[in-house]
Amino acid sequence: MFCALLCLGLCLSSMLAKAQVIYRATPIAITAVPTVCVNQFNQDFPDKPGATWEKHTASGTVSNLDKIHFVVRFNHETRATRARYRDNGQGVSVITFLGVQIPDNIRAKAASLYPGFVLTSGERIKSVSKGQEVYRLRFRVRAAKRVAYFDEQGNELKLANLDSSLTLEDGQ
Repeated sequence: MFCALLCLGLCLSSMLAKAQVIYRATPIAITAVPTVCVNQFNQDFPDKPGATWEKHTASGTVSNLDKIHFVVRFNHETRATRARYRDNGQGVSVITFLGVQIPDNIRAKAASLYPGFVLTSGERIKSVSKGQEVYRLRFRVRAAKRVAYFDEQGNELKLANLDSSLTLEDGQ
């Protein structure tokens, strides 16, 4: 019995090690960004001085994600914004940081679904390839934290049903 449990433990440990993904975000000069990415950014968001670039890489087992993204941080319409590009210049997603200034219908729905939780921040995320837009909200009550996704009508969305471009976190 002990040997069977030990073997099961080793197998689970091996599976978890294979599933681990390590993400790195490294600030880079614009000269190190592929020209196609810079050109696409300038077309998508003209006249954005002060933009800073990062190279996001992943090592380990990655499913449904590209291993390299180039991310540009800039201000758009007075909001901190981040656009993510593949190394071929194709846009992945655009994230606009909203703080706690979330549309009223989404705020009301979230409050009814998560009573007692306090909204700490929100983001509007648009998938460039799918055209889908969602809101990612972060909540907290004491030590408990929660992240939830909503559409523009205020309907909560299941994480498993979302395109991976909508669920990437900072550094991915």
